[in-house]
Amino acid sequence: MHYFDPILKKPYSFSYKKLVEDYERFCGMSDEEFLASLPQILHFACFVGFIKEFDYVHLSDDGIIHQLVHLLDIPNEPLIKIKDIRKQFEETLKLSR
Repeated sequence: MHYFDPILKKPYSFSYKKLVEDYERFCGMSDEEFLASLPQILHFACFVGFIKEFDYVHLSDDGIIHQLVHLLDIPNEPLIKIKDIRKQFEETLKLSR
């Protein structure tokens, strides 16, 4: 797929099939693998949020982007539950084949 950003005046290309494959790979990871892959997962979440036209809610304190940053920034915080964030990831960023 090709996309031209009218504001930045810059073309982008991406593979939707690859995005779906990445989503399925991330969802199939163990918690340990998921935590080790957080930079790639966060990048993926930002890109999918862009193409799904997320609004500010997904950046808010309980939004998926912010929750992933919590895992990256304060991984030992007892109030941050990876199971809940992974469920939110799977539901919010789901892509159809």
